[in-house]
Amino acid sequence: MRYLWRVIDSILVELYGIRPLLVEGDGILAVEHCRYAGIELELGDGSRVRKGDMVLRLHLQGRWFLRRCKKEPMEVIVEGLRCVKEELAVLAEYIDSGKQEEAIALCCSTFFYDLLKRLGFEVRESNGGLGKRLSAFYMSRLRESYYPRESSGSRRKDAILDIKQGWISRFRLMQLYGQLKS
Repeated sequence: MRYLWRVIDSILVELYGIRPLLVEGDGILAVEHCRYAGIELELGDGSRVRKGDMVLRLHLQGRWFLRRCKKEPMEVIVEGLRCVKEELAVLAEYIDSGKQEEAIALCCSTFFYDLLKRLGFEVRESNGGLGKRLSAFYMSRLRESYYPRESSGSRRKDAILDIKQGWISRFRLMQLYGQLKS
């Protein structure tokens, strides 16, 4: 069953046009260009995300985790955090040089929201409803497919993870990882 979730993930990556951030190498981040469809958001730095604005939705790449599935989960988290920081700096460079399409903000959905705060993202509750439940179910199953021994331990195997949204404005990204970094 765990291979089925990886196949479903591969199909969805193609369907949504999610592309690796790094063309070469072993990158952890992938991006999806999309128009924001929700209600207007005001981020902590005063930036506003309005309906129709271009946002970059960040995704973690399954391939990166597959290459590390034999390692201890804490080792993978520490290495992943380091890689995400490096790739956010690359993304800031791409945005600054015009290689990446103009985006007002970056967003993601994750159950690693404590780590998102360390990276400078604002963490917000996801909108409730069916979409949140489906995302949580899907991410729980992907996690289980990459780390079956971790998911069989302290958590119940059928437990659904608490998914939250992470947001960072383009300005804040540039402050933390780009040209505006002090």
